[in-house]
Parts: sequence; structure tokens; C-alpha cells
Amino acid sequence: MQEKLYLIDTITPFFVRKIKQTVNWSKVPFAVLEKKGKPKKKTFKEIEESFSRYLRRVKSYGFNGISLDELCYLLEYPFYPPREAKKIRRYRRYLGRLIQIASEMDFRVFITTDIVFSNEYLQEMIPQDFASQLDLLYSAFEQVFRDFPLLSGAILRIGEADGVDVDGFFRSRLLVRTAAEGNSLIHHLLPLFEAAGRTMIFRTWTVGANKIGDLMWNPLSLDRLLRGVESDLFVLSMKYGESDFFRYLDVSPHFFSITVKLIVELQTRREYEGFGSYPSFVGWEYRRIHRRLKDLSNLAGIHVWCQTGGWSRFRDRTFLKKSSLWNELNTWVTIRMFRYDESVKKALKGFHRRYLQKGRKLSREERRKEIAGLRRFLKLSDYLVLNVLYIPGFASQNLYIHKMRVPPLIHAFWNSLTVSPLMRALIRSTGAGFELNYRSFLKVLKEMRVLARELSLPYAAVFHRDLFTLYYFAQEVLSADHPRRAMESLERLQVLFRERYQDLYDLKIVPLRSGLRGLFPGLAARLLIRRRRGYRILDRILFSPPLITVYAVLLKRTAKQMPSFVDSRAMSVEELIR
Repeated sequence: MQEKLYLIDTITPFFVRKIKQTVNWSKVPFAVLEKKGKPKKKTFKEIEESFSRYLRRVKSYGFNGISLDELCYLLEYPFYPPREAKKIRRYRRYLGRLIQIASEMDFRVFITTDIVFSNEYLQEMIPQDFASQLDLLYSAFEQVFRDFPLLSGAILRIGEADGVDVDGFFRSRLLVRTAAEGNSLIHHLLPLFEAAGRTMIFRTWTVGANKIGDLMWNPLSLDRLLRGVESDLFVLSMKYGESDFFRYLDVSPHFFSITVKLIVELQTRREYEGFGSYPSFVGWEYRRIHRRLKDLSNLAGIHVWCQTGGWSRFRDRTFLKKSSLWNELNTWVTIRMFRYDESVKKALKGFHRRYLQKGRKLSREERRKEIAGLRRFLKLSDYLVLNVLYIPGFASQNLYIHKMRVPPLIHAFWNSLTVSPLMRALIRSTGAGFELNYRSFLKVLKEMRVLARELSLPYAAVFHRDLFTLYYFAQEVLSADHPRRAMESLERLQVLFRERYQDLYDLKIVPLRSGLRGLFPGLAARLLIRRRRGYRILDRILFSPPLITVYAVLLKRTAKQMPSFVDSRAMSVEELIR
């Protein structure tokens, strides 16, 4: 892999059918593309057309590689019944056509896979022990590299299984439970990749499950994972921080301690910041990350997620019909920065000229004024994200619990907002306070509305105001010394918001309580949460198997105070804490 790799996800073209419920944007919804268990030819014709349009757009931005879901749909097995075998043959034909289209446009194509995929027939015919599953993966890659010679390689996802809401012919489960097992997986498969001349991209993302759940921040686990791994065809793919795609995260120290080739993962459709429904500009955040990483000799490229990630009811499709300007702007600035070393200012000038000027003849002064207005608009939006959506006093702290780095944002997740005594106890236990001025907050929103009108931006000002007003009062309830009046305001706003936006957001507002019952969660948080990466002796006791079982029961009993998606999306709580 001589030229650096600028990868982008490709799930956008697959969302050609309306999904009535909350959409899982983590991977292609293959089950939705089928009728009576069969992939529909007409549907895949639409996908193929959208796929071609999408690739032309991202190629014009500067991307040269794509990730494509997913390996298991390309694999034939003799023990599949005729109906299922026919379905897989169709998928091989349809996905093979997409691989060919991308290759003809000079994209390098990387097939994704969870480690490990499964279905009832694989479970019946293949032993479930670790060694047998490694052999299954070996034969899978052997088959796909033989049958699809245009593939450049594969992306291995070892730290997250399918959510409990995933339907379809395949479901994934966690196979790799320790860093040593991850190392065995790499050494077992890498010789096959090298013999085939394909690149293995190995993602370090884990959500805290099992012993390997600390891989994002623990250098000892990373060292065990990479022990003896030396190959030009091996690339380690890491998110820029020690948690998910949040603000307030330092660049992971892992980037500066290892010698294998690296890819940094970046997200431009911000799953925790509105999915593109309001402006959440990443330019200044990613410029900071770019400056830290750009001189690394082993940096092999980036992987941008312009659509993948999270659960929501928003339906925008980046680069296609009903796209979000804010997602496209973020994607433009990100690739211009990491591939062409442009400043935020220069990247904004390019975007304005290409997409906002729209053939209008502007004088130099008019153009300068519009770009300055756009920059000011984005600065204001950035301020709201950093200071209203996030609680700065909480988000700026490095906190760890068990094998996870505590996310800088815990009360607003995907399209949900949760305000409860438990959330307040967690945030207050860190010493975070409330410092926002309501008049200043409203002034920022007013100025954004004026600028958007002057620049003819497709800005949903009323929705942005309503949502961030909820966030404002939620922050006050969760961090202020005296939150009663804010709670009353929040409860009134909750009713109005639901009337106006129906089921777009999941709002859970649980009344606060006082007394000993209200003190206990805060005391527990102070005990369980630590402020340094390394484990304490206390952690070995607090998170011993018997107590983890107790925690699982307690979490079930406090479900009313937890976000509404817990145990209905993503992985189960029991899976995450063990």
C-alpha cells in the first residue's frame, strides 16, 4: 500500500427503502432489502445507480478507497439449504457488481466483517470453539480472495457484535475475548492476506466487553495484541480518542507508541451531535487532531464515516437525495485537511466556491464577506455543541470505569435525552457545575438565524433552537446546585417538543428525589469511577465476577433512569460490563 489510503464508508446508497422505526446506521440493513427472504433485483438496481452517483461525489472530494458491507454475504457453503444458497448467490452477484463499479473508478475496495459472523447453519456445522472459528475465518477469506480478485483487502471488527435489534440471515457475536486471542487471530490470518497480496485493516474499537474491552486505552493490551506482528500488509485502524466519536477527547497515546501502519478513524455525520440535523462543524476539532498526527511516518491514511454509526429516526443520506449540507461540509473539510494539508479557512473557501456560490457572480469583497459570515456561523454552532450539548465541567475530565473510558457525553445519546437522578448523581459526583447564561445562549441562536438567512443556508433554525433549549435546561438540572426551577421548565418543554416533533427524539425526564436514596448513586459513582488509566487494586475487587452479576441486576432495576435505548439497541448491558 504505497499511496496513502483515504477510505470512506458506503452504506448511504443501500438506504433506498423507507424504514419506519428507528434506523440502525451501523451497517447495511440487508433484511430490509429483501422480500420474503430474497434480495430484490429492482432494489439492487436502484442501489447500483445510487452507488455510482455516490462514488462520483466522494471521488471528486479526494477519496480513493471504500469500505463495503459485508463479507458473510459473499460466502457460499455446501451445507446451506437450496433457498439460502440461492439467496447468497444473488448477493454475490449484486455485491460483486458494486465491487467492479468501484474498481473501475479506481477505488480500492475493502470488505468489512464482524469477528465473528454466524447463522443457524454455521452454528450447526462449525464447532463454536475459538480454534474452529479461526479456521472458518481462514476458509472464508481464502474463498473471497479467490472469487473476488478486485478486492484490495478486508476490515476486521473484533470489539462489537450486532445490536439486539438486528434482523437478517446473519448475526455476529464476539469471538475475541482477550488481547492474546486477538494476536492469535492476526497471526492465523495474516499469512493468507500476504500470500494473496491483500491488506488486513484491523480495528481496535471495543465497547468495554471482555478482557480486550480496554484495548482503546490500555497500552499493555495493545502490546499483547501486536506482539510479533510485522507486515506491510497489516494496518491498525483506531478512532482518534480513547472513546467513541466525541468532543473533549485527547488524541490517543497509542498513535505515538506503535510502529505498525496506522489509520485514524473520523466521523463527519456526527452520530452523537444530531446526525446532520443541525450544524456540528468538525473543522477546528479535526485540525487539532491532524496537527498531532500528520508527521507520523507510519500514518497510512484515514477512514471517514460520513453516514455510518448510531441509531436515529433522521433520514438524510449524505451525498444523495435528502443529504445534509452539514455532513457534506464536514466531509469536505476533513479530506481537504488530511489529504491536502489545507487549513480550515482554505477548506471553507473551497467549499463556498464549489457548493454555496452556485454560479453566482460575486466580487472579491462579496465573496470575502460571505466566507467570513460562514466561518462566524460555524464558530457559533461549535460553541453551542461544546457548551450546551456537552457539560464542559464533566466532559473535560478523563474518567474511567472498569474497562471503559467514560464518554464525555452521557445524557444525550444518538436521538435520546435522559435526565434522571442517576444521571445527575454521575455528573455531580465529578464536581461538574452549571455556568451557562441563558441570555447569551439565546443571543447565539439569534445571530446564527440572521447569518443563515443572509447566506441562504438550509438551516433548521427552529428545530435547532428547540432542541438546544432542551439541552440547556437538561444541563442545568444535571449540574446546578439548585435545579428545581430548571426541572419544571424542562418538563414543560418536553411536552411541547413531543407535540412539535412527535417521535423524532426519545425524551426521558425522571423527577429528581432527595434523601438517602438520592445520595447513594453519587457515592457509588465516586467509588467506581477512577481518574487514571491504570487499574486500581480496588477495581479488581469491585468488578469481580460475583459483583458484576449484582451490577447487572441493579442496572435492570434502575432501567427507568437509564436511556431508553439500553437493551433495545446496541449490545446488552450484561455483554458490556462482563
